[in-house]
Amino acid sequence: MKVVFAYADAPHEYNTSVWRCFIPGQCLNLIEGYEIEFVHTSELDNVHADAVVIERQFFAPVVHYNVHRLKKEGARVIGTFDDAYHLMPDYVRSKPNWNEKNLAMFRNCLRFFDVVIVPSELLAEDYRRYCKEIRVVKNYCDGLLYEGLKHKPDKNNLVRLFYGGNDTHAHSIQESGLLPDLQRLFDKYPNAVLYAVGTERVTDLFLGALPAGRVSSQGWMPVDCWPSFVAEHADIILAPLSGEYDRRRSSIKANDSAMLRIPMVATDLEPYRGTGAKLVANTEKEWYNALSDLVYSEYARYTLGKKIAKVMQDVTINGNIQVYEEL
Repeated sequence: MKVVFAYADAPHEYNTSVWRCFIPGQCLNLIEGYEIEFVHTSELDNVHADAVVIERQFFAPVVHYNVHRLKKEGARVIGTFDDAYHLMPDYVRSKPNWNEKNLAMFRNCLRFFDVVIVPSELLAEDYRRYCKEIRVVKNYCDGLLYEGLKHKPDKNNLVRLFYGGNDTHAHSIQESGLLPDLQRLFDKYPNAVLYAVGTERVTDLFLGALPAGRVSSQGWMPVDCWPSFVAEHADIILAPLSGEYDRRRSSIKANDSAMLRIPMVATDLEPYRGTGAKLVANTEKEWYNALSDLVYSEYARYTLGKKIAKVMQDVTINGNIQVYEEL
């Protein structure tokens, strides 16, 4: 069976395409009976296959045309996307792509897919009326990247809080109440430090708010480097969220917690409910109390990390590839 994944990201920005196309496609490629090919959505004119998974750019004429062409050829055509584009904050660089005209074309194209898959229940509800069928398919991680990895405590007994994100997460940090909490926390615990990973807009928020020398920043890194970096530098994972846009995110940050048994504290919103993470309201008091307990107690960190692994269970694509086979 030939399956083509048509990804939307450009090479310099690989992000959602990794989760919605490359990870499931590479796993299917290991199963006998599948022939997998990856193309950019701009190259769809040359595609012929039994099934085609197309990511996100449903407002593009080349996608509209080829959805119809492929269906006429007898292919099963699946749409996949991973964002609430209709709620995207204005400051996000890709926001101009999601103007009202393109959003209307995006919604119109949804009805022509045999099935559409998204990683969020709320996102599915938002778009259900436009689709013939829509299913929730989570963002699963590549289990092979975590093989042999274990969380490594700091040799100098530092407790390392950890945050990773891109520009679309800036409002999450600013509006969640996390930064003033961290200021109080760092005043109380001289052994607390923070690793901030991602785009400058995100890392600069932490560098500007917290004491000099207590924040280490790292630029965006490819997904195959990510698991080992988290294992070596994270004792507590932070997942602040804020507003309607964030309610429709996937639970992707909890994958690292589950795979590496690292505790996570998250805003009490849909993406992290049911993950086993410590959930807090977006108040300085709640963030502070939750993080203070974990910074103070190694046993509390161990217990919460173990709980998340038990609740989440298998979050790898290797253990869930039957979801894609059914599609």
